[in-house]
Order: sequence, then C-alpha cells, then structure tokens
Amino acid sequence: MGQEASLPPKRRSFRERLEAAPAGQAHDSARGVQSSLSQTASHPLTETSMTSVGGMRAFDTALRVNGTGEIRLDDHVARVSMGTSSAAREVLPLPVEVGLANHLFCVGASVEDDELEALAVSAWDEAHWVAPGRLHLRGGVELSGPWALPVNVRGPLGLGADLTHAWVVECEPMRGEPAPPELAASDRWASAFPEGLPLGLEYQVLLVLERMARRLAGAVRIAGSGVVMQPDPDSAVSLAVYSPRWVGPAELAEALAEVFPETIDSRELVADAQGEPSRQNRRDAEAERELRSVVQELSDDLREALARDREHALSAEQVVDGFALLSPIGNQSIMMVEVHQVEQVPHVLRWEEWAQGAVIEYRLRWLPKGNVEVPESIVTRSERLERMRSTRDIESAATIILGITGGAVVDEDDFLVSL
Repeated sequence: MGQEASLPPKRRSFRERLEAAPAGQAHDSARGVQSSLSQTASHPLTETSMTSVGGMRAFDTALRVNGTGEIRLDDHVARVSMGTSSAAREVLPLPVEVGLANHLFCVGASVEDDELEALAVSAWDEAHWVAPGRLHLRGGVELSGPWALPVNVRGPLGLGADLTHAWVVECEPMRGEPAPPELAASDRWASAFPEGLPLGLEYQVLLVLERMARRLAGAVRIAGSGVVMQPDPDSAVSLAVYSPRWVGPAELAEALAEVFPETIDSRELVADAQGEPSRQNRRDAEAERELRSVVQELSDDLREALARDREHALSAEQVVDGFALLSPIGNQSIMMVEVHQVEQVPHVLRWEEWAQGAVIEYRLRWLPKGNVEVPESIVTRSERLERMRSTRDIESAATIILGITGGAVVDEDDFLVSL
C-alpha cells in the first residue's frame, strides 16, 4: 500500500522544539506570533515528546501562562534553572515511609523537570515552579522531588526497575464513600481506594497525573492501597487535529487518497446497505401489522403534503455539518476520520487566537480489526506490531490533514503533539 512507502512523521521532544524556535519565541504570546491560519505559533512548553526524550538543556528562567493566555516570565515565580538545579544537587533516595504515606508520580531516568512542567502547564493555568524541586499544580497541590528510587526503595513500594525517580504528590486527601464491592474488580479507582473514593481536587489531580504518566511512560502509586497505575505509553494511538478551517468530504478524501488510496466516505456504506433488500423478522412484521390496525388512514390532503415535502427534500442541496471517512491501515485495522464542529477545545489550546471562534475537529480513530472498542490489554507480539503500524499511519494522516487545515494536533490525553 502507499502508506508502507511513506516515512512516519517524527514526534519531536521538548528540547528539539525549543532549539528549533527563534530566540525569544518561547516567551511570546501566540496572539502576536501567528502570521496565518495555516502557520500556528509553536508552543515548546507543551510540545513534549510522546515517551520522553532526555538530555535537555538547562534554562535560567521560569515561565507561566497568565490570565490572558500569554506565555511569559513571571516576577512572582522563582526563577530557577531546573535543569541545572537537578543536575547540580544530589538526588537523595526517597525515604520508604514517605513513599508509603503519599501518592507518588514515578518516571524514568530520561524524564527531565522541564517536561514535567510542560505537561502541568498544559493542564492547569496556575502551574509553575515555586522553588527548585517544587512544582505547584493547582490549589494547594504540589509535586516535590525528584527523589531517587534505588532497588531497596522500589521493592517495598512495588515499583518496577524502569521507574528510577519519584515526585511526592503533596495533596490533602478528600475521600467519599467506598465503592460497592462488585465494582472493585472492574473499576481501577475502586480497587485503588477500597476505603473511600477520592473526591474533588485530589481526584482531579490524580486523573491528570495518570494522563501525564501515559505520556511520559511513568506511573502513579496510590498511598494506602499501594496500587501502581502504569498506563501503557503506546496505547495512545488516536489523534485529533483542531483547526479553524472546514474541509469538505470530497476534498479531504482526495488529499488522503495520495497515501491512503482506499479512503471512502462512510455514507457510501449506508447507500450500499440501503440498496440491499431488507429482511423483516417475524416479530417486526407482527408489530407492523398491529400498528397499521390501530392507525387511521391518512387523508388525501395530508398524503399530498407529505409527498411534496419528500420531493423538496430530495431535490434541495444537502448541507453537511459532519462526516466520517474510512480507510484501511496497518494490516487488519481501519482508520476513521470524524469531522465536525466543536463548541469547546482542549484546555491546552486556550491561548490560540483561532480557537476562540468556530473550531473544526478532525478526530482520527484507530479501529483494530474494524472494532469500535480498543482492547484494554494488548499482549501478543502480532497485536503490538499491528498497533505500531496503525500509529504510524494515523500520524501520517494527521500530518496530511494538518498541512491543508492548519491548527494543532492533540493526543488522546489532550496534550499537544508535534509532528
């Protein structure tokens, strides 16, 4: 197929985005930088790598998103060089008793402080460094660290060898009633909090930290129960392109057909299905006969009015406010591109000027083997290869759509992706 010959786009790390940006661009607002709808100002704070690329350079300033959506220096925030401070100071082992008493956000050795900050700023307006090693998230919640996780600490905490550093989540517990016992086996939060489900700020922060863990190939360890939530970083396959420009089904299908020649409009499947004679089962036939027996015959005037309305509807120009395209990807999967206008955009796009008006969402969904539901666990080698091929094809399709619409690409966890 055509997609086999094309090279997959590369998701660039936070460091590469900053090094490629012109001097001072990281401190400017997107409102004054954007030159056209097809050329979106880069936001290196939020364009981190999908699975964390290490070796980032040090910075000597603190950045913050203010109330107007500007990324700028803040005199009221500690100006610390987090890269330098992390490397210069000794990273001490995490005391086991501290790890047992608090929620932990655990990451690998390649994850830098700046990437942690980038994702936090994507989710919360008030996220910023308050001191070296202290990242304020929202409300009274802060992350403190990083702490080292040697073998003698990982063992009692039940953490894997790939998790080498931890950040302590300083958050006041807010708990409700425990979940019913029948939910404990099927709901991850019910099993993680058997004595009472988290509420309010604690629950909101843990939800975002779980999303951040998937982006950074990390994990969240829950205090008390000791449950380790470690989402698969490769499970985020689907993407979404947000843009102010509407592209119709014919134009979009033509653009995708250069790499995905078997792209079709989903309405073609409906038309084919309507052409086949429908088979009415026995129960439906009986229900129809019963309905006809109690409904009065329509008058001639009403029949003529319905006929005129039907004829007018068939001859009138059809206005499309949403559509879906389908294309085979990988070896056995299908990609569905759903296009429609949305009233709200992900929070990470809050400072984009074009996101304040009408925004079109081009959501690219992965349908493994044509199924709508993605399996929760993918264990076999063939399944992982299929997911990897599908990820590459979806990234290629997102690159094509972004090229003709402009805008921004967001992953399943509402974090920006740079293709």
